Amino acid sequence: MNELGRLVAVRCLDKAIIKGLTFDFRPNRDFFHVEEQSGAAPVRVPIENLKAIFFIKTLGRDPSCVDKRSFGQRAGPEKKVWIEFIDGEKMAGWSSSFSSPRAGFFVFPADPSSNTEMAYVFRRAIAQMEEGERAEQAAREFNSCQPEPLRSAREPGSSKREPPPSAWELKSAKDFALGAYRMVLKKSKRSRRNTG
Repeated sequence: MNELGRLVAVRCLDKAIIKGLTFDFRPNRDFFHVEEQSGAAPVRVPIENLKAIFFIKTLGRDPSCVDKRSFGQRAGPEKKVWIEFIDGEKMAGWSSSFSSPRAGFFVFPADPSSNTEMAYVFRRAIAQMEEGERAEQAAREFNSCQPEPLRSAREPGSSKREPPPSAWELKSAKDFALGAYRMVLKKSKRSRRNTG
């Protein structure tokens, strides 16, 4: 957290993303402001078309790192929640405010190494949500259908750092049916980058 504000990645329902610092986000307000890196005047952000506000550790994130969507142990009163957004994104996390009557609630990511410290998720962006043991079951089902983890560069004991992937490639017809994609670096782009 910056002394003057919090780093955020604001995700809109139309898939737009606004990144920068916020100084005035409050769950009970209809808008807040984000000061983008460009140094321009802060942007007024109305909450009516937002999916979630991700309070993040850094603005520059390795795109090959994907949060784990499984639960470990956590001390505290929060319950496990599994969230499926209307755009297909899935999130495993912990929350104690998901049953509040507000338009949204705070979620802490299940992955302790996530770039996200916490998120404020808007209910209108959620297609389905599970809690407790049902959240754990949903995460297990999701993970059983996934290809190898995409996080090898960040995993402990990994000595080789892979370059970030630059293209999406469909792994197989089965993965297509499950909606699982894997990012891979195509040889042609790698050779162009190395020679250019």
